[in-house]
Amino acid sequence: MPKASLYKPPAQCRRRRFVAAVAMALVLPSASPAQDWQPASSRTDWSAPGAMITSFALSGSEGSAKPSRAKPVRAALPPGPEMDRLLSLIALAEVREGYDSVNLRARIKPPGRPSTLTLGQIFDWIDATPGQQHAIGRYQKIPKTLGRLVRIAGLERDTRFDAATQDMLARILVSEAGWTQFKKNQISRETFMDNLAKIWAGLPLASGRSAYHGFAGNKATITRAEYAAHMEEIFG
Repeated sequence: MPKASLYKPPAQCRRRRFVAAVAMALVLPSASPAQDWQPASSRTDWSAPGAMITSFALSGSEGSAKPSRAKPVRAALPPGPEMDRLLSLIALAEVREGYDSVNLRARIKPPGRPSTLTLGQIFDWIDATPGQQHAIGRYQKIPKTLGRLVRIAGLERDTRFDAATQDMLARILVSEAGWTQFKKNQISRETFMDNLAKIWAGLPLASGRSAYHGFAGNKATITRAEYAAHMEEIFG
């Protein structure tokens, strides 16, 4: 299997570093971008980064590792900064095993616990197991989204897919959903909630259903009322 090349033409490198810098400035103040990323092979459906990470673009469900049956969830969210608590809410709707979650429909599992693997190992697993679900980690990243976020963040193949990396990539998605606009009261809480629900299948739209209801077995795993109550707890 051909390995990735980290070479990019100078103009593209500058653009990648600029986009990564914008991401870090918005939601990742302590992170520092690395070199650009190239996928392990052309067989996986990779996508280039969007124009700006503050623009919301629907690129597909992150998928939920929970069973498709919706059930009441009213677990208390851990204390902490608003962004951290929001990420905990997203995880509450998405996964059972936290940072080591793998979609239940994946017949062939990764070669180790996801949080102990490098990005290269995860992408190699994706390429070696076509035709199955690959949503992975606390935020159930699908290959297309994971590849795009890795490019935005400028991460290398040997970057470990640990809790810090998973949280960093999730913060980019939250930013794309309109975090800054929401905090500045430029969009409503309901709009922000819907934008998040268009990224993560476990979160319900205003209709109460997942944006990906019925797709690959997805359904909302919490009700809209529970979603709204948690948002009220976080943001007041």
